Amino acid sequence: MSKNAIVYVKGFANEVVEPNLKPIKEYCLKKGLEIVEILFDETAYNEKDMDCIKTLYGYMSSGEVSTIIFTSCYSFPSIRHHIMKFGIFPEFETLNFYYGALESRRADYYVKGEEMIFNQSTIDSELSVDFGNLVELLSKDQDGLHFINREKNARLIEESKSREQKAFRELIKDKRILGIVFNEGNMSKMTSHLGQESFMDNTGDTDVIAYSDYYDLEKVLSSNNYYKVIFDGLGNSDLDDFRDLVLLCDEYVGEVQFSYGDLSSKDKYELIAILDELTGNA
Repeated sequence: MSKNAIVYVKGFANEVVEPNLKPIKEYCLKKGLEIVEILFDETAYNEKDMDCIKTLYGYMSSGEVSTIIFTSCYSFPSIRHHIMKFGIFPEFETLNFYYGALESRRADYYVKGEEMIFNQSTIDSELSVDFGNLVELLSKDQDGLHFINREKNARLIEESKSREQKAFRELIKDKRILGIVFNEGNMSKMTSHLGQESFMDNTGDTDVIAYSDYYDLEKVLSSNNYYKVIFDGLGNSDLDDFRDLVLLCDEYVGEVQFSYGDLSSKDKYELIAILDELTGNA
C-alpha cells in the first residue's frame, strides 16, 4: 500500500482550519506521507457529511491510502470514533489531531485478544451502508469478533420490544393513571387527555384530582395505585413547592408528565433537567 494519507477535518470554521492543518502537514512531511485529499466535514458531533464519508470509504476500499488523519474541534466525534475503533482495519494507520496536537491511539478503541462486538445496523446508521457491508466482509476472517448482521439485529430489536412490553404490562397491572390539575376548570380537559393516555397504554383506569396540598398528594401516591402522573400545566408561579411536588411523584410512579404530555420524564427527558428549566434553577 502506498504511503498516502487522507485528512478528515470536522467542525472547524474556515478561519481556524489552516492553523490546525499546519501541524498535520508538518507531521506528514516528516513521516514521508503524501496527503492525497483533505475532506472538510462541517457537521457537528454525530451529524455527518455523506459526501465526505463516501469519499473516505472509496479511498479505504481501494487501498489508495495507508493513513487516515482526523482533526476536529470536538473531543469525540462519532466518525473518528467508529473508524479508529475498527480493529478489523489493521492495515490502516489512524491518527487524531485535536486542536493541532497529536493524540496517541486510545487504549479503549481496540485491545488485541478481546472479543469485539460489531453491529452492522449501527455501522450503517453511524457511517453508511457501504461501511456496514465492508465490516461484514472483513469480519469473516477475524477471530474474536462477534458480528451482528442486519437480520439478527432486527430480531434482537423485536425481542427487546417484546420484553419491554411484557415488563410494562406487568408494571401497570392493577395500577392507574393520575391526573393532577392546579386549575379546577381543567378537570374536563384532563379527563379527556387521560382517556387518550389509557387507550395508548391499553388500561382503562384513571383518576383526576385537584391539587390541594403536598401531604394530601403524598397520601394518594403512597397507596402505590398509580404508574403515571400527569399535570395540567408546567406549574404555578404561586406554588413554592412545585419542585418537591414533582420529585414526590417521581418517587412513587414510573413517569411524570407536564402540560398534557408535552414533557415527560420517560425516555426522552431527564426529570431533573426539566425541573431546573421549569423552576428557573438551570
